Amino acid sequence: MRRLSLSLVLLTLLPIAPVFAQEAAQESAQDAGPTYIARDVEPVLENAVAVQQLLGRLYPESLRLTGKEATVVMWLFVEKDGTVGATQVLKANEYPAFDEVATEVSESMVFTPAMLKGEPVAVWINQAIAFKPGDLKIREQ
Repeated sequence: MRRLSLSLVLLTLLPIAPVFAQEAAQESAQDAGPTYIARDVEPVLENAVAVQQLLGRLYPESLRLTGKEATVVMWLFVEKDGTVGATQVLKANEYPAFDEVATEVSESMVFTPAMLKGEPVAVWINQAIAFKPGDLKIREQ
């Protein structure tokens, strides 16, 4: 009997470009697409168990049965309240079903907000979601 192994990896981004007008950048950041927004504290996934269960339920059955594996890297826009306001697939997968499930799962994630000087800020982050037949696990980095 095969078990399901799925991993979540929070990747820390290096600054892409300096942000001079931080507040203005935050207001338009979601619309502008993935850009670096300064923060002192990275967001942390709060509902890992629920996400793990959802991944297990949504793993594409035909791909699981054939042992197909994939890692989908997503851009997530984490709002000031920790909810995910927007998602984009950073690297398309050979199996589009994995991209679709990763997008759906990403939208259900809840994070502690990113912080800058003690205030919550909305930020773009990378989140890797790994689909692997075997044990069901979530791995954060």
